Amino acid sequence: LRNIYQRAVCLPTSHIERLWQDYDLFEHSFENKSLAPELMAQFHPRYLAAKQDSKERQRRRRNLQTNLLAVPVNPGFRTGEEEQVRQW
Repeated sequence: LRNIYQRAVCLPTSHIERLWQDYDLFEHSFENKSLAPELMAQFHPRYLAAKQDSKERQRRRRNLQTNLLAVPVNPGFRTGEEEQVRQW
């Protein structure tokens, strides 16, 4: 379970803060309290990088309408299609 948490907190997902909190609780739930701070410090820079990447991805995708069908680019765009092409 530890390996899964460690891999998950390094991935830029939309709920990475919650994953980090759960991982922190998991590490601190064991008897060996000295190991938790070491492991948390080891993975904290990776977590911060993934968190920053996640925020950047969310910012880029903010105005995308992902439920639209893909259409070829043509001069007769319907309202909003031109903006979607720019966003992509």
